[in-house]
Amino acid sequence: MHVKSTLCGYAGKLSFSLLSIALLASCAEEAAVVEQPLRPVRFIEAVQTGTAQQLTFSGTSHAGLESRLSFKVSGTLKRKKIKVGDEVKKGQLLLALDPKDYQISLQQAQANLNSAKAAQRNAQANYDRTRLLYENNNASATDLDAARANADSAKANVSSSTQQVASARNQLKYTELRSPDHCAVASVDIRENENVSPAQQVAQLNCGEEPKVEFSIPENYISQINAGDLATVTFDAVPNNSYEARVTEVGIAASAGSAYPVTVKLVKQDSNIRAGMAASVLLSLAEGKADEKVIYVPTTAVAADQKGRFVWVVFDTNEAGVGQVSRKDVEIGKLTARGMELLSGITAGDKVVIAGRDFMSESLLVKMPIVEAVAE
Repeated sequence: MHVKSTLCGYAGKLSFSLLSIALLASCAEEAAVVEQPLRPVRFIEAVQTGTAQQLTFSGTSHAGLESRLSFKVSGTLKRKKIKVGDEVKKGQLLLALDPKDYQISLQQAQANLNSAKAAQRNAQANYDRTRLLYENNNASATDLDAARANADSAKANVSSSTQQVASARNQLKYTELRSPDHCAVASVDIRENENVSPAQQVAQLNCGEEPKVEFSIPENYISQINAGDLATVTFDAVPNNSYEARVTEVGIAASAGSAYPVTVKLVKQDSNIRAGMAASVLLSLAEGKADEKVIYVPTTAVAADQKGRFVWVVFDTNEAGVGQVSRKDVEIGKLTARGMELLSGITAGDKVVIAGRDFMSESLLVKMPIVEAVAE
């Protein structure tokens, strides 16, 4: 009985020892498997600017010269000689008002002029006669002065009546609206027998050989735009074609959304391009001086300590998707709309950390994400 219990005790101790060894081996194996995961990092590739930055803006095409036509006088439209899409020549009659009232006014003004001329002849003849009588001492100085005043007044009335005739003739001429140049009719905004007020738009003509494109530029780029700059324009309605253009107008006052109006004019005419087409304008904007090479990074990339300003740069390792970070001391310039200007410390192509910099340390291995390149 005693032998049996001893053997059982020994067997129990042996089983416990084997179990402990197995558990220790298992824990050691798990400890060897667990590794610290690499911290992902976001970065940008530094690009030097100063040569050219390609930016595209959306705009709308317009005729080289848009003429919004209106009458200078009021009246009723009696003749409409045009319709939308017509080609018209310079001086061609487009629209005409009822001229009867203005013809009557001209006739009345002409009659007044004729009367004034007759009165002038009588007053001049009376003055000449009075002057001869005065020279022969048969008329007083008072009679001579009165005759001279009447002659001068009659002459002034003729001048005034002449101007009234010219004005009435112009008013009659204003009842006809003629084309200012060789143009195309873009719109006709009135029908026959409708009443027209002065300055009311009645038609629009698209004139000029070279069309233009109007668009808006954000305030942080407007200082880089100058009249005469080259641009490339494309139209959705005319695929596979691009057109050379030049900047002709640069706005000095911002419109809605802090954007400034800019106009470019196509160098050559194309009959396929019409007013109102959607356009894309490609501009090459210089950042700073032409010979100045500057690197910009987001402000979140720049850190500071007792040693000064610095950034973290990621270098490739032999292992795919794994990089190693290193500190680079930098000299900063001005803060611009594009980010912080770096004057020294990094070069084009360096991968600058823009997120997670507070967790960086020298020679730290990190997980490499997709590159986010800075736009040139």
